[in-house]
Formats: sequence, C-alpha cells, structure tokens
Amino acid sequence: MSNQHQKYGNMQCPNCGSHNTQSVSVAHQQSIRTGYNGYQSISAFGKDLEPPPPKSAFLYPLGVAYMVGVFTFFGLSEISTRLEESWPTLASWFGSHPIIASAIVGVIAGALVSLSAMGFNASTHRRQLNRWSKGVVCRRCGHRFNK
Repeated sequence: MSNQHQKYGNMQCPNCGSHNTQSVSVAHQQSIRTGYNGYQSISAFGKDLEPPPPKSAFLYPLGVAYMVGVFTFFGLSEISTRLEESWPTLASWFGSHPIIASAIVGVIAGALVSLSAMGFNASTHRRQLNRWSKGVVCRRCGHRFNK
C-alpha cells in the first residue's frame, strides 16, 4: 500500500462516489511538467489546485509608498490648509519641505502596508496553507473536499 493510501485511507468523493482521490498537494505537484530546457508548465487542472499565494511584503508596499508619496506631493497645499487649524507648525513645515514631507508620508504608508502583509502571512495565510495541504481532490470529477 502506498503512503498516499496509508495517509488518506480509502477516501470516497462526496460528489461522485469515486475512490480515486488524492491529496491536493500531490495532485498539484504531479500536474507540473518540466521540459528538457528547464521550462516548467502546469496543466489547467494543476492551476486550479495551486496553493493560496502569500501577500507581498515588498513590491505591493513599495507601490503604495510611491503612490501615497505622489498624491501627498500634489495634494500638499490642501493638506497644509487642513493642518493649519490643528497643527500650524507642522503645516508650515509641510509647506516649506514638500518633497521630504511627501517621502516621509509615503514611507510610513508603505511600512504600514508591509507590516499588514507580514501579519497576514504569519496568521491568515498560514491557516489557508494548512487547510490547502489537508485538502483532497477527486481524480475522476475534480471535486475538492477536506478530509
């Protein structure tokens, strides 16, 4: 008896009743083909079985930092006007150092998004990946279910 059958027993698909089931991770791995030149391809069935992707803790936050910085720079006059009522010193500093102020606001926004992505990857993504690894797929009808 193979390790696959030992681990998952004789699982029956709740959709079609077939006993031709396999773990999602093994079925995904078997759907990847590597050509003679090292190029990898994956079948449509394998694409449906891909593990959940983690959130980027670098590229997406970098984009957010850039966009927030640009919008802050172009909206600085409005921001300074609104800040004058609450923090007049900060408003005058923003007005006299627009590039530095925009960069600081952008870096803070990027850091917050990066921390959020790292928190997601450490908790939610880990649970999603754990659930994915426990999934079973029917090789007859393609139905996915958990053991």
